Amino acid sequence: MSSSSSPPSRGSTPPPHNKKDIKPSLEILREEVRRRSESNKQDGNKPKPKPNGWNAKKCTDWLKANPITGEADVVFRFICE
Repeated sequence: MSSSSSPPSRGSTPPPHNKKDIKPSLEILREEVRRRSESNKQDGNKPKPKPNGWNAKKCTDWLKANPITGEADVVFRFICE
């Protein structure tokens, strides 16, 4: 009995089935804005972001403009990569 398709190799992840599998929800984006602003310890001069009313584009733009710089987060990303 042969199979027409081979099973995925160990350690590989299957491709996402649909767009929502790889696209974060709006709530996840908002939570990441809050988490990252705390982690990066923004200047006292800058107002703390309040993303509750933000749409996905505004959250994404803010996250791109404010990359991860907190030492613990940078170390964690380096270890995981």
